Amino acid sequence: MVTRSMNTQDHIAIAEIVVYPFYLVGGIYLCVKHGISRTAGFRFLVILALARLIGSSLLLVTLHDAANERLRSFGWINRDGYTLLPLRVLRLVQVMMVVAMILVIVGGTQSDYTTKGTSILVHSNAVSKAGMSLMIVVTVALVSGLGLAVLLKHRIRAGETRPLPAVAVALPFVIVRLAYDCVVILGNKQTSIWVYLPSSSSLSIDPCLFDSMAALSHQSLKVVVVGAGPAGLCAAAALRQDGHAVTVLERQRGLQAGGNALVIQPAAVKALTHLRGAHAALEQVSVRSDRLCYWSYKGDEPFAATSLLDRRFETDRPSVQRALYDLAVKDGVEVRFGSNIEQVEDRGSKATLRTSDGEVLESDLIVAADGIKSKTRQCLFPNRNTDPIPLRESIFITTLPTSQMAANPDLVGWLAPGTTHGTLGPGRFVLSRPLHGGRYGVQFIDVDHADPGPVDGTWNTPADVSRLRALFADFNPITRACLAQIERAEKWQIAVGPKLDAWRSEHGRVVLLGDAAHAMIPHAAQGLSQGIEDGISLARMLRGVGGGEKSVGAVTEAWERMRKPRAELFVQRSMNNATLRSLPDGPAQEARDAQIAKSAGLTPKEVKDVVMDMKADQNTPEFMKWVREYDVVAEADKLIKNM
Repeated sequence: MVTRSMNTQDHIAIAEIVVYPFYLVGGIYLCVKHGISRTAGFRFLVILALARLIGSSLLLVTLHDAANERLRSFGWINRDGYTLLPLRVLRLVQVMMVVAMILVIVGGTQSDYTTKGTSILVHSNAVSKAGMSLMIVVTVALVSGLGLAVLLKHRIRAGETRPLPAVAVALPFVIVRLAYDCVVILGNKQTSIWVYLPSSSSLSIDPCLFDSMAALSHQSLKVVVVGAGPAGLCAAAALRQDGHAVTVLERQRGLQAGGNALVIQPAAVKALTHLRGAHAALEQVSVRSDRLCYWSYKGDEPFAATSLLDRRFETDRPSVQRALYDLAVKDGVEVRFGSNIEQVEDRGSKATLRTSDGEVLESDLIVAADGIKSKTRQCLFPNRNTDPIPLRESIFITTLPTSQMAANPDLVGWLAPGTTHGTLGPGRFVLSRPLHGGRYGVQFIDVDHADPGPVDGTWNTPADVSRLRALFADFNPITRACLAQIERAEKWQIAVGPKLDAWRSEHGRVVLLGDAAHAMIPHAAQGLSQGIEDGISLARMLRGVGGGEKSVGAVTEAWERMRKPRAELFVQRSMNNATLRSLPDGPAQEARDAQIAKSAGLTPKEVKDVVMDMKADQNTPEFMKWVREYDVVAEADKLIKNM
C-alpha cells in the first residue's frame, strides 16, 4: 500500500472535520425546530456540512492509500510533467466564485422589492449585479476547463475520469439556475418562484421570505409594548420577526375570554401577509364570509345582497387574541401578565417605563396599545383630558349555538353559510353572523339608548333580556324569533377615544397605536384592522433605523403622518354609519336603501379599473376601493425610502 506525507490541504481537512459537525448538528436542529418544508437555507447548511465532512474524510484516507484512484482528487491537473491546467488558474477561479457569492448575498440583503399579484419584482442594486456578472465569468471559466479536460482526457489516468461525466451532468442545471438569476437580477424581471400554496389551492406571494432577508440589514431595538390585546400582540410579533427584542406588559392576569364577533378587513389581511404565520393561524379561527345581506326591519326578505370578493377574516376577539399571542410567544416575544403601568417617559436617547410594583424598564421604543382607557396616553399628555368619551349608544351582545338556531324554521333566513346580515330600523339596527366553533353571534344596536355612565364605571354589564325584546318588538319576524331564543345577553356601553393632536411623545420614543390612539365605535368594522395596519407598518418603517441614517424619532414621526389621516377617517366613518343605519322611515331612509341596492349590483369588472381615492364621496367605488385595497406596507416602504 502506497502512503504519502501530510500537506496543507490535509491540515485544512482535519480542521473541517473538527468544525463542520457543529454546523451539521445546528442545521439539523433548526430544520426540526422550524419545519423541514420551510427551511431551505438550513437544509442546504446540512448538505454543505455533510459534503465537507465526507470530502475531508476521503482526503485523509489517501494518507494510507495514496494509490487508490477512487479516493484521489484532480491530481491530473499537473502530472507527469504535462500541465493541463495550472493550479494558480484553478485557485483564481475559486477566489472569484467566493467573491461573487459574497457580493450577491450582501447585495440581496440591501436590495428592495415590490409585489404585484403573484409576482415579485426585485430591485437589485449594483452590488448584486456585480456579483452576478462575476458568476457569469466564473461559469464560463468552468465550462472552458471542462471542455479542455474532455479534449485532453487521454492524459488523465483511467481512475480519475469519473468526475468528468458527473460535472457534465450537473453543469446544465447550474447554467439554467444562472440564466434564471441573470433574468431576475440583471434584467429586473418579475418572478413568482417565492410562493406558497394555501388551503384554498390558489397561489399567492409569501412576502415573509423576502422580509426576513431584508430584516437582517437593520439595527435591532429594545422595544416594550404596553397591552396584550390583538393590536399590541400583532405589533409585538411583527417587531420580533424583524429582529427586535420585544417585551409585552399586560395589566390583566391572562388572556381574555370576553368579546364578540369582529372582522379583519381586506387591507389588514394584505398587511398580515408580512407577518409570518398569521394567515395560517387566523384561518383556523375564522369562518367563510362571502355575502352581506341587507334587511329592512319591516321586511321578510333582504332588499339587497352584495358579494364579498376580497379576502377577510370573520372571527371573534378571544380567538384572534389567542392566535396572535401564540404567534408572538413562538417567535420569542416575552409577555408579562399582571403588569400595571404607573409612569412613561421619553428622555430623548431612551424611553423609560415604571410599573406599579416599582420595576423600571428602559428601552429604545415604547409602543402603547393599552386600549381606549390608555394609561400611557394620560402620561404623554398630562395637561389635557384624555379620557374616553362615552356615548348614548349601547350594544347588546349575545351568542347562540348554531344548532339551536337551525332547529327553528323561522331563523333559516339567517343561516345561509358564509353570510352576514344587517337589519336596519329607525334608531336601531341588528347585525348577525356565524362565528367559529359552531356559534352564531348577534348584536342589537340602540343608537340613542340612554345617558352614558361614568368614564371609570363598568361598561359591560348583564342585559335585561325582557327589555331587549321589548326594544326590538317592532322588528321583523326573523329578528323576534332570534330574540325569543335568547336567555342571556351582555350590554356594552359604547365610547370613542379623544381626538389627539399627536400619537407620539416629543422625541418620538413613545407611540400610541390601536384603540389607545384612535378608538372608534364598531360600525365601520375597522377598529382591529386599523390597529393591525398600525403595528405592521410601524415594524416595517423601523427597518429604516440603523447606520446613523434615520433616528427612531424621525421614523415614528413619518409613521404618524402616514397613519393618522386614514385611521381618523374611519373614526368619523363609523359615526356616520351609525347614523346612516338607523335613519327614521322617510325619504332619507329610502335614498339610503336605493344607494345600498345600487352599490350591491356593481360587478368586479365595473370596479376593476377604478382609481382608489381617499377624498372621494364615501358611497363611490373610488372610496370603497381605497378602503379595501389600500396597501399599508407599500405606503410605508415608499415613505421610508423618501425620507
